[in-house]
Amino acid sequence: MKTLNQSIISIRVSLQNAKLKKSGRNKFAGFDYFELSDFLPKLNELMLEEDINDRYYIKDGYKEVKDYDMFLKNDELIEDLKKLDIWSFSSDYALTCGKYQVVIKYFGEPDFCVGQFDFKHNMHYYIPNTQKILCAYLDEFFEDEPDFEDFRYLQTNELFFNENRARDIEGVYLRVGKFTKRGMTISKKTKKQIEKRITKKSVNAYKKTRSSGGKSYY
Repeated sequence: MKTLNQSIISIRVSLQNAKLKKSGRNKFAGFDYFELSDFLPKLNELMLEEDINDRYYIKDGYKEVKDYDMFLKNDELIEDLKKLDIWSFSSDYALTCGKYQVVIKYFGEPDFCVGQFDFKHNMHYYIPNTQKILCAYLDEFFEDEPDFEDFRYLQTNELFFNENRARDIEGVYLRVGKFTKRGMTISKKTKKQIEKRITKKSVNAYKKTRSSGGKSYY
């Protein structure tokens, strides 16, 4: 039986040898590129053959991946990526194509990038060609050492705040409603952790600033 890593490598090699045609054309830069429709059917076929899907399993249950955030280790490719015609939406935060988005506001090592997220269930990452899902939050149970395997915050619907997040606290407060609408819960203790760092005035000012700039706090 193949390991997950072996199956992923097998899919990559098969996709590479499939001789797919590029239907996209960047007229500005003068090069062709793959549209999703060029490779997605073949990729789905290969995933079916290898019995791999976009759900990851934790003990006796699973969580379906809703979207993928991809981070860059440096900013060398950001300007070239912006020129591609594949993005369905772009902002100063990320470039989006379907359920995939390339984060351009932050770049660097995974634990730094993911360590910027607001809630701990979001602070997990997968490094390509490995078989590990790691987490970037600091935890007293692990002597404040990041980059370890721990799924406690993925096995619950309760929100746990990343107290090391120093930016966008008003946005965090406003996004709580988005998560609770998805069925997640938040304890009084966690709400207080967030609320003690904001004021009504700062939240209103934040909403006004985002609104005037045409940006959503979600």
